Amino acid sequence: MILVATGAFFFGKSQNNSPQSNSSPSLSPTSSQLPLSPTPDPTANWKTYTNKQFSFTVNYPPEWEVDDNDALIIRFGSLTSRIDKINIYIIDNKNQVTVDKLRQNLTDIDPITIGGFQGIKGINKDYLKENKTIYSANIIKDNNIFTISTVDFQDTNLKTTFDQILSTFKFLQ
Repeated sequence: MILVATGAFFFGKSQNNSPQSNSSPSLSPTSSQLPLSPTPDPTANWKTYTNKQFSFTVNYPPEWEVDDNDALIIRFGSLTSRIDKINIYIIDNKNQVTVDKLRQNLTDIDPITIGGFQGIKGINKDYLKENKTIYSANIIKDNNIFTISTVDFQDTNLKTTFDQILSTFKFLQ
């Protein structure tokens, strides 16, 4: 028994003293180590609309025009063909409508932040029965409801443009 214990002791000790390889494992670059190329900003060459009365700015495609003759409806699109692509409605919130109340008119709702304020966006239920898909984003600020919406969604690229316009909407200080 002592012989077995002594043998096991020396065997274990020889295993611990065996020479170890000094070579370090080679690392292959992972995707997180590769240099990242910046994603170009698709709105970089867009025009900026500034509304001083309601203190906000928003960018829009350079080929579009703006009609803000009605202070409460700002139209973006091709004014020569009278086709509005995206509108911003400013509604006096004298009835103190909440975001939850606005939610009742929408389906496929997502929470969003526009210009630092919480809001919602979705598809306007009222137009579905007319086979129109009207996307709408709504926020409440300073007793006003700001609704940014498409007038009609037949242009398949318009949803992308709509989301890009929303991403540029900012309130001024």
